[in-house]
Amino acid sequence: MKRQGPDNSSFFEDEEGIEAPPSRTRLKKDDHARQDIGERLTRLSDKELERIDLSDEIRDAVIFARKISSHGAKKREIKHIGALLRHVDTAPIEKMLDHISQYPNRKKDE
Repeated sequence: MKRQGPDNSSFFEDEEGIEAPPSRTRLKKDDHARQDIGERLTRLSDKELERIDLSDEIRDAVIFARKISSHGAKKREIKHIGALLRHVDTAPIEKMLDHISQYPNRKKDE
């Protein structure tokens, strides 16, 4: 005879007004998306970076990450930028990055 465990189906159902917490997979995907934004920010020129509304802390982290030549250290700094972006609405930043990337033939110091 096969043993049956407790019925947990009601545990996963959303009750009225209670939202289920995001899954670990969703949290990791969000973190990777923020890190991708951070990496894109590090590839911008100074003038392009000025056009994006960022906090001083994020801007300083981006400028610092540009100066790093060691792969591992740069990766850690991009993760740090991603962590800083957790507290910011990234939609306007992504919109500006997409707008800037529409002009691939731009001069680097424009």
